[in-house]
Amino acid sequence: GDDNNEKTNTNGGNDGDEQGRQLGRRNSKALVDALIQKAEGLDELTEPLLSGDETRKEDEGEQAESSSLFTAPTADDTTGNSTNKGQPAPATGDAEEEEEYGMYGDTLSEMTYSRRIARYLSKYDWYYPRRDIDDGVSLDDGWAYFEHITLYRHRKLEEGEDPSDGLDKADPGEKQFPTELYGYWSTPNDQLGDFGIGIGVYFSTTWFLAVITFIAGCISIPNIVYYYSDDYTSEPFEEDHGVLIESSATCSDQIWVPCVDCVEDDWSDDKDRYIVATSESGSEQAFVLHNDCLGAELEQGIVTLIAIIFLSISLWVLSWHMQSVEVAFDEDEQTAQDYSLVVDDCPPDAMDPEEWRAFFSRVSGDNVTCVTISIDNGDLVNCLVQHRSEKRRLKYLLQHVLQNTSLNLDFDDEAHLKLLVENTPRTSCWKRPLQTLGLMHDARSCFAKIKKLSRRIRELSAEEYEATDVFVTFETEAGQRKALSSLSTGKLAIAMQKGGGITDDLKFRGEILLDVAESAEPSAVRWNDIATHWQTRLRGLFISTVLTLLFLALAANVVLWRNEDGDPNVALYIAGMNVIFPLLTRAIVDYEVHADEGGRALSLYFKITLFRWVNTAIIIMASTPFSSTISDKNEDLIPRVYTIFFAELISAPSIALVDIVGFFMKHYMAPPCFVVLDIVGFFMKHYMAPRALSQEEMNNNFRGTKYELAERYATVTKLLFLAFFYASIFPVGYFICSASLVIAYYADKFCLLRVWRPAPQLGNEVAEFSREYFFPVVVLALALVNGYLYAMFPYDNVCETDDLAGTRYAGNYSYTPTDDPDVTEYFTVSEGDVMWEHCNQNIVSEHYFPLTSDVAQPEGSEWMTDEQADVVDILGWNAVAILIIVVLLKYFWAAIDYITSWFKSTYEPSGEDQNIDYSAVPSISAYVPQVVDDEFNFPLLACKIDCIDPKLIGWSDPLRPHGFWNLIHEFPADLEEKARNEEQPILSIVKHYPPKHASSED
Repeated sequence: GDDNNEKTNTNGGNDGDEQGRQLGRRNSKALVDALIQKAEGLDELTEPLLSGDETRKEDEGEQAESSSLFTAPTADDTTGNSTNKGQPAPATGDAEEEEEYGMYGDTLSEMTYSRRIARYLSKYDWYYPRRDIDDGVSLDDGWAYFEHITLYRHRKLEEGEDPSDGLDKADPGEKQFPTELYGYWSTPNDQLGDFGIGIGVYFSTTWFLAVITFIAGCISIPNIVYYYSDDYTSEPFEEDHGVLIESSATCSDQIWVPCVDCVEDDWSDDKDRYIVATSESGSEQAFVLHNDCLGAELEQGIVTLIAIIFLSISLWVLSWHMQSVEVAFDEDEQTAQDYSLVVDDCPPDAMDPEEWRAFFSRVSGDNVTCVTISIDNGDLVNCLVQHRSEKRRLKYLLQHVLQNTSLNLDFDDEAHLKLLVENTPRTSCWKRPLQTLGLMHDARSCFAKIKKLSRRIRELSAEEYEATDVFVTFETEAGQRKALSSLSTGKLAIAMQKGGGITDDLKFRGEILLDVAESAEPSAVRWNDIATHWQTRLRGLFISTVLTLLFLALAANVVLWRNEDGDPNVALYIAGMNVIFPLLTRAIVDYEVHADEGGRALSLYFKITLFRWVNTAIIIMASTPFSSTISDKNEDLIPRVYTIFFAELISAPSIALVDIVGFFMKHYMAPPCFVVLDIVGFFMKHYMAPRALSQEEMNNNFRGTKYELAERYATVTKLLFLAFFYASIFPVGYFICSASLVIAYYADKFCLLRVWRPAPQLGNEVAEFSREYFFPVVVLALALVNGYLYAMFPYDNVCETDDLAGTRYAGNYSYTPTDDPDVTEYFTVSEGDVMWEHCNQNIVSEHYFPLTSDVAQPEGSEWMTDEQADVVDILGWNAVAILIIVVLLKYFWAAIDYITSWFKSTYEPSGEDQNIDYSAVPSISAYVPQVVDDEFNFPLLACKIDCIDPKLIGWSDPLRPHGFWNLIHEFPADLEEKARNEEQPILSIVKHYPPKHASSED
């Protein structure tokens, strides 16, 4: 029964919370009495402190810590072998390898190298100045938190077992069985799906793309060799570019040719290519610079065509292969998603989990193990989280009052708390404007916010809430699949609530058609946002999209502005913006509302990819003068593309590996533990100093670096798009792209296992979106753009005429630049020389499709050679074929499938049933509503947890029971019973119905 669960459960039930609350009240009263005595002239606090200690002794052994934010068991309280403040024990030879340290009893051989270095350095004051202060804050326990809770771990392999046989992922903080870190080299690639199907597919996709771009580079070797040879360009380059740029279509064979109708305005964007020379007779003649390189010959076109066909087929194979990889990852790791479904927009009054259990047990013929009913209490939960956060902040602002005591403070006693706050110093006048803006806090402002939030919590607690979504977890996969197959129907039938071929016995309450689907992973559900109305979600998406476009326009204007000023670092600006924009995008997307992390990741991925594609490949072409496309100066297009490639090759993995912020947090912020610099008053008081006062704050420095899978996918597609976009004039980009992807693969794998904090277990949303939309667009860009790039050779906007120079133009000419009068250039035009005229080779703006040589060249202004015209025709019709295949075979059938989904069920189970019971999986989670906040070491639980097995929560705190992290304690004491009431719930409901065989085993 529920009562027994409350009394015996180790997750922090009512009895432990109430005992802790009573103890906190007695201690806080003793402290307040002491302050009153001090105000009356009694300076001694000895007697009140002793009485507080006696009170603590009376309650020894009870779970007092579950309701206190001020005290936490030290390492010595939880394990008897933790060294003092994380200092290394004296060397004892070989025996030291067997000695155990920290709250998890780690041996030195089990620690990361960073932790071993930190243990060695912690004996020095300059590294760990608070090491001799016995305040219960242990650096070694902070590192243990990093290794056991932040980093991924698996069940420790027994002797004779091999990682290739499979690794069993452990929950964060697992202590029921021995665990070890995933090895960087020993973890097989097929085990990376343990951290989420999306993560596993990302690594498989990255490696596959690295291989096919390398092969495409090998196919393009004839073009690379040709461009590097004297057959293409024989003149020395103006600048030493290196082999990679000289292996591209960069042309150094440039000659001045007489142009009969050229005027300066025709070269207004590249004036260095136009001059007016004077003949010996004094007549003037315009000369323009002509690129005398044949870069679009038939051989180069055929090689490019083969590469395009290979890449198109390879990306189709990738799409098919990744679907099978997703199934393999899904079958390899049993998670709650495999056993669960979600009912979207359920009846608002369906608050009884027993009713849902009975219905789905009848439909599936299987035992329903867990039922979670989510209600529309997002505002209330947000207030509870803010209340907890403000209490946490106030705790540290009051530290100067409490630092010499060991008393607990009860935040529920407003009178006692008010007296403490009034004894804190007032905020300086010059700081008050910052306080008004929310940039600075003091105890009084925090106390006022807590009171305001408490009132708001009372108001929201009085409202009636409705059910929005129901998560049902079955004991077997077969039960889930049968329920989904039986209840799935067309979207139109669900909207109209009739038809769909669903009989009355399969309708909820005999009349309601349910909208059921396979649920996301528990860690991916955004419980605060799940009940948000679709109009609010649409409004957030619209605003974020507009902001993205504004940032994109701003970035484009910055690039154009710097380019017009002749800034040689434009390419570096582009690479820098590619790093900065994702940070801005995260903030933008945070204003959106998504039911799960998969939807958020899709939005983030789309925005970052759109920005990077335009910023990296398109803007740089638009900002570079057309006639500088294949020129050899550093500010010309190909050297800029190379600079971007090189910057991406170095910057992305370097940022991930160096992890400057993480290094600062672990090796500077955490060891000093208490740093106060009055120079930056509010920053030091409210950020640096608070982190020095408890183990919780110490652990916050070891949370790991937050990463976004969507951003990693965006980096991959950006590299691919850049390589494909300029393949015909920079074929060596295939090799650079492949090298970048390989480096990204290994750098990201290292960060995943040693640097990053755990991310929500995403499904295949981003991967599927990539292969369904972005990869086809990449292939189309490869076919279309490269046809245009070949058509526009030689990129100089001059064409031969049928006229010869004759006596009219023949002669010797000289030109003296106005900015360098000491230099004079001489030109000779013979009577038999061909005359040239201006012609517009920049046909991109014309949007010709299909692109053929006849369409691209206006009559009388032909510039293509015969072989070049053949190449353009071949690539143009090849682009048409690819477009037809993509549109008809992919998007047409996708549209048909979408239309079909409105009239009938499209549900198909993924993979094979593994015949493993839900309750038999060692580390598996349930759908327990919780809120992840960066201020706290662990998620904050937003439901009553008395009726579930603690292991289903998905994590464990080695120092405190789960009840400590429950938001139910943020309610005023008189409302806690109401918060636990499930008849008129104000918090979501979770019920666990363990099968009889599981209960007997337990």
